[in-house]
Amino acid sequence: MVSLVKLYRWLGFPRRSLYYRPKLRQHVINADLAARVKLTLERFPTYGYRRLACVLGENRKPIHVMTQ
Repeated sequence: MVSLVKLYRWLGFPRRSLYYRPKLRQHVINADLAARVKLTLERFPTYGYRRLACVLGENRKPIHVMTQ
C-alpha cells in the first residue's frame, strides 16, 4: 500500500490539491446595472467589460460576470 503523500509526490501534484473543495457561489445580478450594461453594449458593441465599467462608473467585476 502506498501513502497519499508518496503517490502525490510521484505524480507531481501538490498535496494541498487533495484537500481542496471549491466553494459554490451564487452571483446576484443587479437588474438596474444589467439594463444599463445592455443599453451601453447596444450603443457601443465593441466595448469590453473594462471599458464598459469605466463608461458606467462601476466596478469591473460585476460587469465582467454579466458579459461572460
